[in-house]
Amino acid sequence: MMSLTIEQLQTNFDQAIDFVKTSKPLTITQDGQPMTMLLSFKEGSELLRLRHVVRLEGYFCYAVKESPTGCVRAVCGRQE
Repeated sequence: MMSLTIEQLQTNFDQAIDFVKTSKPLTITQDGQPMTMLLSFKEGSELLRLRHVVRLEGYFCYAVKESPTGCVRAVCGRQE
């Protein structure tokens, strides 16, 4: 993954945008530490969608586990 300092990003913003259009993430550093990541809209949208799916899965696993019914309860595909 390519990396730029914040100063390099400020002077080469157009080139950075062209780089991420190819769906390659770009790490932005400040004082030698990763600060943020710049990526294409398509890739960012997909990552947000996947994060949403993982959060929903966690919610449903919790909801099923905490069900007050006396039957066997499934927790994320396993039986308790």
